[in-house]
Amino acid sequence: EYQLGHFANAVDPGTRKYSEFEDWFRSEGAPLAAGKDAVLMYCTGGIRCERASIAVRQILAEQAGTDTQDRIPPVFQLKGGIHRYLEEFRPKESKFLGRNFVFDKRIVQPLPRAEDEIDVVPVGTCHYCQKQWEMVCEDRRCSKCRMLVLVCDSCTDDDRGIFCAKHELLDTRKATRANIESKRDE
Repeated sequence: EYQLGHFANAVDPGTRKYSEFEDWFRSEGAPLAAGKDAVLMYCTGGIRCERASIAVRQILAEQAGTDTQDRIPPVFQLKGGIHRYLEEFRPKESKFLGRNFVFDKRIVQPLPRAEDEIDVVPVGTCHYCQKQWEMVCEDRRCSKCRMLVLVCDSCTDDDRGIFCAKHELLDTRKATRANIESKRDE
């Protein structure tokens, strides 16, 4: 999701699925929130934020201890998620960068007005060549775990499969590139 689009200065939790969020927030997110005026959360449609904001409040309270309620930052969430936000704000007015990943066959939320498409600057990059890329295709999944991988058309032209960051050691393209770069450095 984050690779396709996010708000400027948003923190990427680097999680692969929602069930990993609480552990991430407990170890890495809560220390980032300490001393802040507020925690602002957003998600695709707003539903996961309902559950996540409750967990965030609980974790912040646990880590703060007793008699420190005034030091716990308030937690806010974007009502209706990015989906509603993009319906209300045109790309030129929006603080959201890139595209909104959606959990249905569309994969990427189309903008309500076709003329706004030219104003969207891709923030995503191809996993292999790092070229700006925002097209997520259903058939471009990790050969090992089946997670979607952001891969451009020119990097899918061979039979070696596609591998996500977690499984890139299985990828002969990455291994070959690493060998070339290490020989270049010698």
